[in-house]
Amino acid sequence: YVELPEDLPQFPNKLEFIQEVSEVLMAFGIPPEGNLHCNENASKMMKSLRTCDIVSDKRNGNLGGPTMNTYELLKENETLARLQALVKRTGVSLEKVELREEMSSKRI
Repeated sequence: YVELPEDLPQFPNKLEFIQEVSEVLMAFGIPPEGNLHCNENASKMMKSLRTCDIVSDKRNGNLGGPTMNTYELLKENETLARLQALVKRTGVSLEKVELREEMSSKRI
């Protein structure tokens, strides 16, 4: 048991953090309840994972497949669509954004 100072702030968004970590664990086949028996695929993946690879992968330690084009990832985002509509209503020019979209689609 560890005693903490009374004025120590509470962990922000604790429940959301727990949910996100649980989802990541389940994605790798690791039960979030703390059961140490993992499935074979998760064990192999964890054994092949080296800390130096995570540090040098330029993805802040995020594990994942091939890097995705940011535009492709966000183009279906409802919040982004609402923001773009708001920007158009305010009269801000989106020419540079559209040019970047064209350039990124030519790279693919």
